[in-house]
Parts: sequence; structure tokens; C-alpha cells
Amino acid sequence: DKFKFLTARERIGHECVFNLSPKIVSSEVSTIACSSEFFAVPYAGSGGGPVYVSPVSAVGKVEPARAHEQCVNGHKAECWGVAFSPHVASLMATAGDDGGVVVWDVSSSERMCEVAGTKLGTHRAGAREVTFHPSAAGVLASIASDGEIRVWDAARESEARSVEASPGGSLEFSYDGSLLLCCGRDRTMRALDARTRDEAWRCEPHEGAARSFRARWIARDNSLVASCGPARSGGRELVVVDTRKPGPSRRVAVDSSTGALSPHYSEETRVLWLWGRGDTTVRHFELRPDKIAAGLEWRTASRAGPHCGVAALPARCLDVSDLEVARFLRLSPTTVETVSYAVPRTADLKRFFNDDIFPLDGVRAAEPALDAAAWFAGADAPPSLVSVRPSDAPLLSERVVEHKPLNTTLVNQRLAEEHDRKERDAETYARLQKLATQFETYQPNNSMGARPGVDAAHVDGDEVADDEWDD
Repeated sequence: DKFKFLTARERIGHECVFNLSPKIVSSEVSTIACSSEFFAVPYAGSGGGPVYVSPVSAVGKVEPARAHEQCVNGHKAECWGVAFSPHVASLMATAGDDGGVVVWDVSSSERMCEVAGTKLGTHRAGAREVTFHPSAAGVLASIASDGEIRVWDAARESEARSVEASPGGSLEFSYDGSLLLCCGRDRTMRALDARTRDEAWRCEPHEGAARSFRARWIARDNSLVASCGPARSGGRELVVVDTRKPGPSRRVAVDSSTGALSPHYSEETRVLWLWGRGDTTVRHFELRPDKIAAGLEWRTASRAGPHCGVAALPARCLDVSDLEVARFLRLSPTTVETVSYAVPRTADLKRFFNDDIFPLDGVRAAEPALDAAAWFAGADAPPSLVSVRPSDAPLLSERVVEHKPLNTTLVNQRLAEEHDRKERDAETYARLQKLATQFETYQPNNSMGARPGVDAAHVDGDEVADDEWDD
């Protein structure tokens, strides 16, 4: 259970971005998104749908009079969904209530208000969420409130496919990008092929009230999905769905709350993180082949308020030398705070590359595995990988372990040494006793008086006694 007890580090107070006014639109969508360099939050403002964009490394107070300078605005109504490309850190897409889907290059100017977006198209209803393809460059998908899903080619600035699904819900590409996972308000989870419009499978993972829920792919072969939603007996639950025989295969109760859960899956460590809207705690589960192992619940020390949204930084941004396994940007009502989690181990073990935690084949890289034209033509490819192992770090699995003796062995050894010392002391005392006996036999001790027949008789030498001295 190496992921059961994790060390959390928060950047709160003056170490985060504070005095924000984010626009919290709905629990059905992710309110914050980030890449390796930027984060974006729908912002409260008059006119259109402004989105606040800032570097991930930024800290300090946001002045209200200058907050609009860091906002992009390309919608006629409020913005709902935000996403960053996994391949280009500055490429951002937004989905607005006006139905429009707009892409932005936020690296072209220090003043975000001067950045012009490119509108790819418009849904019939309000666009709710947008997501990028994991391995094809410039491919993204969006879903509207009426369930319409559209797939876009950002390079050609046009729509490429259109698919009908259930109203509302989350949207996510599978590991190789061949399927789209959609969760609707009708409690139905569907897997769709965005190129052929075919439905691969569907199921109803939760038996509770008909509320929104979210799900994530948790297997590289698209065989498992983790879903978080309302339980039949009330509260919230985690359900693992086997897509080979669509239906719940394992079910774990999370808690008795009713707020929406935002799941984030780390494919490198196989840990699923659950952040609840309105909560101040975070739960994580290690998804093993044989069971779901729950980790220790963590509670934030920030006084900024509960969770309003969360975004996970790419795994290639983690500090593997410090055994950091996850790093999140937590959105509260007024702040964006950084929270990282690490496995607690001794400094001696941190000198190695801990290959029992981080995969040797690497994590997702920034380079795309194929272009948009190849994917639309029918090709599929897993994301490109990059190694995170430092060049000078030996593998932990190849470490030569010095087997230290057990405490019982050390105690028995000390007792044996003490017994040998006492025996040596006893032998020494016996030899000294024997020498003393020999000296007494052959060297008379005058203090004990002369023995008749053995010692010589005392001869008076006319010594003067003490009482014979004159005054």
C-alpha cells in the first residue's frame, strides 16, 4: 500500500493566485483547465464569456481593475468549458453558451485581452464541454446541452464529424483516441466512435437519482471505465465498469454527500482522485486488478473556501526525484492553489529512480503520435511517451540490499558477549586467587604473625619502645 499514505504540500496564502472572481457555471463541467505552462478559468464579467488566463507559475493578488487584461473573450454568452491541448501548451479551446467553439493561442501576447481567437463553428444549443484528442494533433471534440457531439479539426478550422448523444454530461477520448466516452443526465454512459457515429456500448452504472455524473477511462486497452455518481441508497459511489461485458463489475461507497465528484485518473500510478464540488476533502483510490484500495482522506488547510474545480498538470511536470505522484490546481471561490502529493520515503531511497512507482516506458509526451488527417482517415495510435528517469539515477529494483540482522539476533549476540566476558572475568579471578594462595604458602606474611616451626623466631634488636622516650 505505497499510495495509502501520501504527503500533501499546499501553496496557499500569498504563495498562490488570489482575489479572483471565477464564474462558477455548473457542476457538470470542469471549471478550470491547465497545461504545463498556463491555466484558464471562466471569469465573471459583463459582456460575453471572458476567460482568465495566467501562467501556472504566477502568484500574488489579482487587481480587479486589471483582471480584464488577462482575459480572452470570444463568446457572446458565458463560457462553460475550457481545455488545453496536450501537445501545444499554449493552444486552448473554449465552449460557450452561445454554442460556439473557439481556439486560442495564448502565447502570442502578454496581454491576453489582445489575443484573437479562431471560431471553429457553432452548435445548435449551448456548448458545454470541450476536450482534445490525446494523440492526434489539433483534433478536439465538444458536446452541447442537447447532446450533440461535434469533432473539429483545429488546423483546418472546420468541423469534421457530428454525432448525436444524450443531453449534457462529460466527454473524454479513450487512451488511443478511438472512442469517445459520454455521460448523460439520463444515467446512461455511452462509448461512441466519433468517425463512424457507431455506438460501441452503453450501460447505466449508477442506480441512484438521475443526476449528472462523470467517468474516466482507466485502461489503455479501453476495457475499464471508472464512474462517480449517485448511489442507490443515497450518497456517492465509485463504480468500475468492464466494457467487454458492459455493466458494473465493482462498486465502492465513497461517502454520504450529494455533490458532484470530479474524477482524475493517473495512469502511471493507477490512482483515481476524487474531488467533490463544495468539499474541503480529497479522496484517492488505488485501482488494483484484484481490489480497490482506499487511501487516507486529505483535508485542505486553506481558508479560501471549498473546491470549485480542479485541474491536473501533465505527468511530465512532476518531480520524480521527490517522488511526486500528482500535482493539481485547486480552484476556490477566490483563489487558484497548487496542491501536490508525494510518496513518503527515506532520502536514501530517493537517490534511486523508483521504478515501482513510475513506469520505465515513460509518461505522455508533448509530441503528437499522428496528424489530424491520418486520424480522420481511420488510423489510431497511443500517445507518444517520454522517459522521466534522470540519466544519473540507478533503478531502485537493482539496488543491492544490505540485509540487517533482526533485533532478536542483536540481543542474543549481546547476551552471548556478556556471558563470555563474565566467564573471562571468573577465570582471571581464579588465577589471581591461586597466585595469592601460593604467595601465602611460600612468603610468610608478617602481619599475620609467625607460625611456630615454620617461620623464623622473632629476634629482639634492642629497639626502643615508644613509652621509653624521654620528654
